[in-house]
Amino acid sequence: MIAAGSSAGVHMLRERSETMKRQNQKRGRRGIAKGRAKTSSALQSAGGQMKYVASESVMVTFWAAACAATIYFVLLSTSQRDRLKRFLSGAVSQVREAVSDFNDVGEEFQTHS
Repeated sequence: MIAAGSSAGVHMLRERSETMKRQNQKRGRRGIAKGRAKTSSALQSAGGQMKYVASESVMVTFWAAACAATIYFVLLSTSQRDRLKRFLSGAVSQVREAVSDFNDVGEEFQTHS
């Protein structure tokens, strides 16, 4: 009788462990599916945010250009426009010189083979 009881107990434990094993495998698969869904959702959210940032940047650039054009053509006199042109062309040439200086420095330290 003890042997029959222990045999039944072993059988019940074996069935229970197999049931738990199947449940864990299902949970693991669901976890993977949820992880994929979360990743997909995160990518969609990031894409949506990038789209929003890009559209806002375009809008800000457009309005800044519109304001600058209004100031330049409506509010500034001809002499002020000429001074502004000279200033901007001087600033652009200085930036170009600085960039070329940095490029030249890189060439001085390159090793020739």
